[in-house]
Amino acid sequence: MAEWKEITKEKFDAPAEPTTDYQTLLEMWREEKNKRQEAEEALTKALAGDYRVAESDKIIMDKMQEIESLKKNFQIEREVHQAEILTKDQEIGRLMKKISLKS
Repeated sequence: MAEWKEITKEKFDAPAEPTTDYQTLLEMWREEKNKRQEAEEALTKALAGDYRVAESDKIIMDKMQEIESLKKNFQIEREVHQAEILTKDQEIGRLMKKISLKS
């Protein structure tokens, strides 16, 4: 990054050194170019931000619907397995009675 230098009247009136002045101008130009590119990128991101927010809201809604669907499926599977467990417990109870009567 080019630094601003204080120029005295003597230096101002003195003949310019082409290489030093050119290098300073070149550094200043490069710095300005980088700042302009950063500003353009920031503007582009800001303008695209509205689209991204809408897109992310849609994604969030889709994920929430998917979660609700999975919760319902989980509840159904849970009830099915609980019914199977009750059926097996009844079968175990019946078999235990049969064993105890034979003894």
